[in-house]
Amino acid sequence: MMRQTVNETGLFSKIINVVLKINYTLLRKDLLTSQLKKRNEKDYFPKTGFVLTTKSNLSVYSLLNSGNRNHIIFLHGGAYIKRGAKIHFSFMKLLNKKISCNVHYIDYEVAPISKFEETTQETTNAIIKIMNEYKKDRFYISGDSAGGGLALAVSKMLLDVENKQFLAHFLLSPWLDVSLENKEILEIDPYDVVLKRDSLLLASKDYADKDLVNPLCSPIYDDMSKLKNIVIFTGTNDILYPDMKIFESRFSQNTSLYIYKNLPHDAALFPYTKIQIDLINKMSEIIYGAGE
Repeated sequence: MMRQTVNETGLFSKIINVVLKINYTLLRKDLLTSQLKKRNEKDYFPKTGFVLTTKSNLSVYSLLNSGNRNHIIFLHGGAYIKRGAKIHFSFMKLLNKKISCNVHYIDYEVAPISKFEETTQETTNAIIKIMNEYKKDRFYISGDSAGGGLALAVSKMLLDVENKQFLAHFLLSPWLDVSLENKEILEIDPYDVVLKRDSLLLASKDYADKDLVNPLCSPIYDDMSKLKNIVIFTGTNDILYPDMKIFESRFSQNTSLYIYKNLPHDAALFPYTKIQIDLINKMSEIIYGAGE
């Protein structure tokens, strides 16, 4: 496939970078540390616009586009310890509007209530239910951060157990190795104002206990060579970027890695940025390039 570095990231990316740096300088807290402190507060869920169903005991929020046979399953980030935020549902609305496809947000259970084995199995079960409901349609999967890692784990389980395939995987700063043992992570840690290694380790232990290199929670240790079209968007200041480089090198035959200069973790989730615009365009190109 390919690896591409983008040097010009656009005005909105620069503005967001400045705001994040100011926030970090004033509060001395990355976004995940703030989430850990707020994890018991009420979660955000949309009140209107989405169709709410239950699939294998999990709530699924869907935006349906009558007549379109393309479906994107979306798995949110939050380090496996926090449910999705408003920005995740805004991203789903954007996908529905810009790509005109059906999108499904799966509200998987988070740690410490649910560990990685249960989370992966239940999420896979919910996806199978959705696929069986639309048997003649085409399915893609997307996820940011922890949701990106989970997307690969459930995709591999789906292939191994059900012999079902997603046509493409659209991953935003995926968390590929919850052990965080890559030494290059420590070099990037000072520059990522969204995530810090110490906060991530607290979350990963909640999710995986001591089994941090199990492929179900750290898909970098699994064989992903048979999955179709893995597309990853990240930034050079993303603390998880080093593992993405290793993943792309290991599975270069089916993985494309798009790298944006000086952008932090999950930058593709931020609205109006060049990285998000490029991601949406790439998703549309792949989905509709396959033909109706």
